[in-house]
Amino acid sequence: MEEGFAPVIKAIKKWEPEVRKQLRKELQASGNMIAAGSRLLAGAHSTTIPATIKVRTRIQSRKVEVEIRAGSAEVPIAGLYELGNKGSGKSETFRHPVFAREGSRAGKHKGPFGITRSDKAPWVNQKRHPFLSPIIKLRTAAVTKRVGAAVEAANEA
Repeated sequence: MEEGFAPVIKAIKKWEPEVRKQLRKELQASGNMIAAGSRLLAGAHSTTIPATIKVRTRIQSRKVEVEIRAGSAEVPIAGLYELGNKGSGKSETFRHPVFAREGSRAGKHKGPFGITRSDKAPWVNQKRHPFLSPIIKLRTAAVTKRVGAAVEAANEA
């Protein structure tokens, strides 16, 4: 069998809709394996990030996609926990200003979600806690094997 998901993309055009549906279910289940582990890992450091971790699958004639997303407009910190600040590379921390809820004495400028920031708000370093990449590394072999078996079954069908 070829490395990675290349065989899926080659074989897709030959598959019946029911076979595609079965593969999509398998891809979704594989993505959910990663998402479940990521939710557990994120939950060790955040109460808001785990609920934002979602899986989406797409099968098109030239593309097979499993997308695992985290964060939302209400939980923008998820990206910082996983990736850090832009250009920070592999830094173990990220920087952000200290915010306060609306109505507190600290804030003058209204920010996202009713959060305010003063001109003099201190910037702090916060430790990153990646939650997707460690689980992806841990489960890549299992997911590849599972999806490979599904692709072989689809090709036989």
